[in-house]
Amino acid sequence: MNNGNNKAQPYTNAGYSQALTQELTDLTAIRETEQNSLNLDQKAKGDGYAPVLNNLRKILERDTRLAGKLKYNEFTNEIDISNSINLNGATRLDGVADDALIKEIRLYIAQKYKIDFKKSDIADVMEVVARSNQYNPLRSFLLDCEQEYSHLADQKDPFDILRYYLNVKDNQYNRIIFDLFFRGAVAKVFDPSIKFDFVLDLTGEQGVGKTQFFEQLFTDQYFTTVDTLTEKDDKARMVRNWCVFDDEMIATRKASFQVLKRFVTDRKIEFRPPYASSDRRLMKNFVFVRATNQPDYLNDLTGERRFLVAEVFKDNSYRGRKWSEQDRRAFWGAMVTAWRANQTLTLSDSQEHLINTVRERYKVIDDELEALERYLSTPYPERMYFAPINDSLRRTYIYEMMNNGAYLNGNGEEAKIDTAKYGELVPREKMSIALFFKEVFLIDKPTPQQNAKIRLAMRGKHAWEYKRNIKFGRTPTSGFQKVGESE
Repeated sequence: MNNGNNKAQPYTNAGYSQALTQELTDLTAIRETEQNSLNLDQKAKGDGYAPVLNNLRKILERDTRLAGKLKYNEFTNEIDISNSINLNGATRLDGVADDALIKEIRLYIAQKYKIDFKKSDIADVMEVVARSNQYNPLRSFLLDCEQEYSHLADQKDPFDILRYYLNVKDNQYNRIIFDLFFRGAVAKVFDPSIKFDFVLDLTGEQGVGKTQFFEQLFTDQYFTTVDTLTEKDDKARMVRNWCVFDDEMIATRKASFQVLKRFVTDRKIEFRPPYASSDRRLMKNFVFVRATNQPDYLNDLTGERRFLVAEVFKDNSYRGRKWSEQDRRAFWGAMVTAWRANQTLTLSDSQEHLINTVRERYKVIDDELEALERYLSTPYPERMYFAPINDSLRRTYIYEMMNNGAYLNGNGEEAKIDTAKYGELVPREKMSIALFFKEVFLIDKPTPQQNAKIRLAMRGKHAWEYKRNIKFGRTPTSGFQKVGESE
């Protein structure tokens, strides 16, 4: 009989505890509603509490079930629910505040305090309350990693850790670009407003682990892929993540040159949070990574100096290799340490030269774009454009120089230029698209597609700027002029 009593005792205690908890909950509710322990403003006429925003703020800040539950995540720009909330029954709410939470809060307040607030008011006051309790979990994570790394007896080089999970060559070039990129990623967490307009491009065969590497390093909490650079759903993913990944360059292919350039260089992104009533311009706190299987994907239309190309090689021993938490924390600790030691997020002249040399391997070969580069670097007689349009030198000089390397006379022999008439050779400081096709290809009427391609290429060159009125001889026309030069 005693054994039976002993078995029943835990259930009796559990029932008593549950009853006591319910009694305390009821007493708390009485204090908050009937005894007005929250000090809510009363209606001017009649019984009950006034439907004013000050009361809404007090409820969100002080109500037993809501107090301390709303926190503003500085990194994701979202309102997070601290722990979980059970307001109206069995449904427990956690994670990120959304429309469902607003509905639950509205119903909870209406039932308990007999006040019906508009959803928009609840959303606005929720943010005010949450912002008084701001935090940045990603920054805290990086600071913890930095602290741990500083106490490691064996402080591994972050590039060596990286290469265990991503099969790239150990050379000066890769060390420069990965160091720059990941220092930039760290900087974006500590100061989202910082200028960092470099993009990491991974090229290599399918199945070499390009996506897997970044998804595991940044974790699914702060990693996302996108299909476009402009749609609101993609923007919503961007602003709450640390690494935005354009797999197979799907988003890039959908974007125009101007859209891609603006996306990479802008420090802010326009976005409407799910609980907000209007758009906001938020600081970009993410880095951008692209992946492709194409070895020659770059072209002059993308302003490619911003794209850091890393080639990933296939090695079956890497298949299925996953980041360990120890290595992940050591890597980020090392990168925070590296960022503190060097917060310069640009390339030196020598580094720029090395990167440009490597980048050439991945550029699309295009006859007209290659001809444009040679055209811009070919000197021409200073007064050539003052000669009549049918002048033999003016008509064929550039064509001869680019095809033969010299100006030839009618007998196919190199001819000397009459410098008294045409002037000395000078570097090109201005160009027009019409003259380019006429002089290089002897084409009087290029197609709209040809015009557009050369125009975009010129607009992507930082040393040249578009002008509406440039003189070639006595004839004014639109074209491009070297920056710093004047007519």
